[in-house]
Amino acid sequence: SATPGRPTRDQRVTERSGLVGERGDLCTQAIVGRVDDLVSTLEPLGLDEWRRVCEAEGWPLGLVAAHVGLGLDRQAGWIEAHLRSGERHAFSWDETNELNAENARRRGLVAKASALRFLRDRASRIAALASRLTDAQLDAIVFSYQDKGRTAEWLISVLACRHIDEHHRSIRATLAGG
Repeated sequence: SATPGRPTRDQRVTERSGLVGERGDLCTQAIVGRVDDLVSTLEPLGLDEWRRVCEAEGWPLGLVAAHVGLGLDRQAGWIEAHLRSGERHAFSWDETNELNAENARRRGLVAKASALRFLRDRASRIAALASRLTDAQLDAIVFSYQDKGRTAEWLISVLACRHIDEHHRSIRATLAGG
């Protein structure tokens, strides 16, 4: 049994071995901070604002919000698949564009509560995953595009963060445009 205030045996072994470290926590913080900022932008919006079409995407703002969650879901899935199989995800813009178009056709305008819940849930999923990854897992090549391999750490700290940032910029521009 654990003594209050003292790390468990597993925590001490993990700390000594360096298997799980701050890098995963930094990835987690990067995702959570960005999603918190995005949610802060989205929560106060009324229905008219939620329906505005973002010029960059051509979708209602509410669908763009859900799309960010879908991206986080896919990115977490690519890492999880690599953890199970050792295979890297071969990224395809054609596949991604088809998925996005199908999602836009099928979902249309997503209710604000549903979109925000989905966004938070998917952010929690990838953040929890990042915090559990060992340094070796963060360094693993899990993604490739045009024959260039990328690590799990890059996928979270660059690709996922860039995806959030780009869509958040688009949402802000749409809101500023009146």
